[in-house]
Amino acid sequence: MYLYKNNLSGELPAVIPHELFLLHSLNYMYLYKNNLSGELPVVIQSPNLTQIDISMNRLTEIIPYDIGKLKKLEVLNLYSNQFIGEIPKLVVGPLYIHTYIHTYIHTYIHTYIHTYIHTYIHTYIHTYIHTYMYMGEGSM
Repeated sequence: MYLYKNNLSGELPAVIPHELFLLHSLNYMYLYKNNLSGELPVVIQSPNLTQIDISMNRLTEIIPYDIGKLKKLEVLNLYSNQFIGEIPKLVVGPLYIHTYIHTYIHTYIHTYIHTYIHTYIHTYIHTYIHTYMYMGEGSM
């Protein structure tokens, strides 16, 4: 299911019916970069799902336990949502590491680097302007 970047908005059950998460023929679920809110369905039993990308939405609540039961799942991209709680314990191996990197480390590193660089450059430029331009102590 390829519904990414479609300007979909609203609560997930109303926009994307929960029954879609039960389809046996569903291999990919790309819903990223929409404006979806609400929570993921508690029951996700599409045994052939290999990729789920629901990043860059406004989804909330917990990450369903059933995601950890999807044996063929290789990619789970959750970042830039407002989930609470932990990633289901059954999600292990490369999938867990990939999910962890995208959900937590990507967000942390992006925020940290952006804040640090912005603060450092702003402070450096402010100090330079104050010291050299206003005080007349020289130029580069």
